[in-house]
Amino acid sequence: MPPSIRTSPRRTCGSWWIRTATRSACSPEWGRRCASSWYTGPPQHHLPFLEQTFGKGTGLSSLLAKIAIGVLSVGVVTTGAVHVLGGPTEATAGGSLAASVVKVVDGDTLDVRYGGEVHRVRLLNVDAPESKDPNRPVECLGQAASEFLADQLPVGRDVTLEFDVDLVDPYDRVLAGVFKDDVLINAEIARAGLGVPVYFAPNKQFLSQVESAHAEAESHQLGLYDPAAECSIPAQLEQLRTAQDQLAQATPAEDASAAEIAAFLEQIEREQSGAAALLLLLGGDSSVVPLAGYTADDIAEMSSTVHGIDATLTTTHAAWSDKHDQAVSREAAIAERKVEEQKRADEAAQRAAEEKAERAAEEKAEREAEEKVQREAEAAAQREAEEKSQREEEQRRQAEEEARRQPPAPAPAPAPAPAPAPPPAPAPPPAPAPDRPGAGYTGCRDYSKPGPYFDDKGRGYMPIDCKTKAPLA
Repeated sequence: MPPSIRTSPRRTCGSWWIRTATRSACSPEWGRRCASSWYTGPPQHHLPFLEQTFGKGTGLSSLLAKIAIGVLSVGVVTTGAVHVLGGPTEATAGGSLAASVVKVVDGDTLDVRYGGEVHRVRLLNVDAPESKDPNRPVECLGQAASEFLADQLPVGRDVTLEFDVDLVDPYDRVLAGVFKDDVLINAEIARAGLGVPVYFAPNKQFLSQVESAHAEAESHQLGLYDPAAECSIPAQLEQLRTAQDQLAQATPAEDASAAEIAAFLEQIEREQSGAAALLLLLGGDSSVVPLAGYTADDIAEMSSTVHGIDATLTTTHAAWSDKHDQAVSREAAIAERKVEEQKRADEAAQRAAEEKAERAAEEKAEREAEEKVQREAEAAAQREAEEKSQREEEQRRQAEEEARRQPPAPAPAPAPAPAPAPPPAPAPPPAPAPDRPGAGYTGCRDYSKPGPYFDDKGRGYMPIDCKTKAPLA
């Protein structure tokens, strides 16, 4: 195409533009025709313009006219629409076209390729839980809805897009019913319980099919209506009812401890939080997931049920809060009494310990005093014995001295002769005479009165009468 002529799609004009260096022409007629039918060539009234621009009857003008006609015969863009001979490649109201899946975005949105470009398609009349909006949390079963759509429409799968009145939404997404063979995927999402019917005027071409599929899911308790799906509204209601029954069975005894009652109150508060969250959900926008699948009466009935459970929880919590306060006071009094009893016991134990220590000290002092007396007595006895020994030694010495100064005492008179007896055996020879006075004396002796006699050990003594103790010398 020569540099002096360019073609470009104009979404705002709704027609094909031919631009030259000096002028441009816009044909609303083409736009109207392109919006509703296949275009096979430009109107003949534009040929004079081409011939005027490039020169009539010249080879160049004839060639350029053919080129321009060929270009215009290739396609017309109306609100982004381009049509190619042999099949549509852009959306038209009430029309359809073939596409191939590029990517599943979430449970109700996917990217497809047609007309040589990738387009984002929002499925009509069905709303799946959110899973990809960065400004919103992932909604209940949002990931499951995305996975379901990805299983239904894998990358590269050929699909057919059918269009209603409005072709794009405010986010520039193409609005369509997506068919896999003859199966409407919009309805299959609802049939699995992973989407709810929605209607944004004027597009309602697929609404009845989606509503019918949704009724099946609700009847069979699938997806968002499955009590086994923890995040679903039925599951949350069932959890709340079950928790209420469990709380009734877990009610503490009247004499329960404050800790037991506190644990029970915490359990009630958790269920109150669940009830509050469910009431908040039920009070949300009823035109979007998950409430869009319920009637106003359904929502009102569920809300009434939750309010009733919440009221029971509130009443129970208030009653047991009072009992908790009473238990705290009771246990505080018991604890105070135990502290006082322990204090008295400690004081008694301390007094007993002190008395025991005093007794032990007294006993120790007594033992020490007795031991001292005993030691003193033993010392006195020792001194007395030593003194006595010294006296005895002195007396012995004096007796010896006195004995040396006096002559030896006469021998005691012999005993009277015994009566005649038979002749005795021959007597042994007489013992030799003692070498000192008193030697050989075997009678009673008084060593305290040193006398003139000495025993075999040289100790002085006084011979005495064994009965009268009178000295014999």
